[in-house]
Amino acid sequence: MSISKSEEQIEMESVKKVFPSFILFKKTLFNEVGTLPKFIWAIIIMFLLGPLFVIISINPSLIDYSDESIFDTGLGFVYLMLTTSIVFSIIISVSTAPMISFEIREGTMLMLVSKPISRANIFLSKFLAVFTFGFLINLISLSITCLLTYARYPFYDVLPFFLVILVYSLIILVFFECLTMGLSCILRKPRTVLIIPVGFIIFLFLVFLMFKPLLLLGGETNLYEKYHLYIFDLSYHFANAYFLLVDNLLNIEPSLIFVMYNVAEYDDGFGNIVYTNYVSPIFSLILLISIAVLAVSIGYFYFKKRDIS
Repeated sequence: MSISKSEEQIEMESVKKVFPSFILFKKTLFNEVGTLPKFIWAIIIMFLLGPLFVIISINPSLIDYSDESIFDTGLGFVYLMLTTSIVFSIIISVSTAPMISFEIREGTMLMLVSKPISRANIFLSKFLAVFTFGFLINLISLSITCLLTYARYPFYDVLPFFLVILVYSLIILVFFECLTMGLSCILRKPRTVLIIPVGFIIFLFLVFLMFKPLLLLGGETNLYEKYHLYIFDLSYHFANAYFLLVDNLLNIEPSLIFVMYNVAEYDDGFGNIVYTNYVSPIFSLILLISIAVLAVSIGYFYFKKRDIS
């Protein structure tokens, strides 16, 4: 009888632990991060900024039906340059920033920690809520893009491209959510938590790309290669990870999009585009994941020890 009672108590304790976590996850997802207007606006912005222009700008009557690379390259360009790398990452950072810091400042976190739910479950519930929100808005907007593309150009096989962007968006989602979540646990001012990742995104994918050609002056003696600056260039690593997906799922030749990020370069001898191979795409992917894990781990352990009162 005592064994049976002990097992029943363990089961009840497990239910008590899981149920508050699920309630918090649901509340965060639908009442804070992903209210219906936010869902709709995020999806609209993701679709309007880039993909829609490519879909309507290509004339079906002027296309060589045997060459589908125009879609892989054109849509890939706007997703890598704008939609996923900038718009999506900013949406994720803005959604993640207030998760911890704002609730601590407003005093609502004190109410949470006083309930029968551990800080680990609070942290995980909020993280999963933002992740779910990000995954859904990207999945829906990308599905709309691919369905409309197929409707206008029925000869184009959209599935490989869909998989490439979906997986790449997960890399962006995990990286910037982990980075912002870590900052939200450490910094006290929500505004600062928001400014840092958004400023970093703008610098990384806009400002630095504009000035990076200056580092490439001088041929083989350019500063970018001489001092191995590509190791610290996260825009290069993101594009290199994107190339890993393209190389395995899409059958297209190297394009200008990879030259912009120094994943590829022009061969002076023949004028062809060849890959630089500074580092392996696998290395870039591991580096990005490692930075994300480090950022969210530091944030979690700081949150675990942080005085909430």
